[in-house]
Amino acid sequence: MQVTTKNHKQEREFVQLHNETVAPSAKEQSAYDFPKNVTIERGNIIETELGDAQFDVIFCLSVTKWVHLNHGDEGIKKLFQLVFNHLRPGGLLVLEPQDWKSYKKQKTLTKKIAQIFPTIAFRPKDFKEYLLKEIGFASTEVSFIQVEDSDDEENANSKKKKKGFEKRPICFYHKSEAIQMKE
Repeated sequence: MQVTTKNHKQEREFVQLHNETVAPSAKEQSAYDFPKNVTIERGNIIETELGDAQFDVIFCLSVTKWVHLNHGDEGIKKLFQLVFNHLRPGGLLVLEPQDWKSYKKQKTLTKKIAQIFPTIAFRPKDFKEYLLKEIGFASTEVSFIQVEDSDDEENANSKKKKKGFEKRPICFYHKSEAIQMKE
């Protein structure tokens, strides 16, 4: 498994964990077998030139709000187009869009965000239709991640306010096997 980021502890730990638990012996493993066929890359797709790099899966978890607040409607649309263009046919976008209420909480975080926030007309509720009809994803599925609290039985049975992944949908957008890049 190759990690292409520099000094990122979490990615290295992920690789070490999976190499120790699921990697076949050196005799059995080719360069195309798991975990050698997995690359983890972390970066800002809006500001990084990726050339003609292609990926099987792209995760956008807890980032759309920040792209949107820092780059406006054009920035989030650019993100979606770039993701689509860099997915291989049959690829998958795993997207966790934040709700509009969470945008409002951050609208004065910086001067830049305070200027961009009032100009945002393209809302998260519109992402699905845009990704399917304008960008060209073939299908979507929505799921919710359930996080179990195993601290103690009393805590697990209490009604707590859900946070983060516990309340937001995780959307899976599939790129058709026979689709070409859009300009």
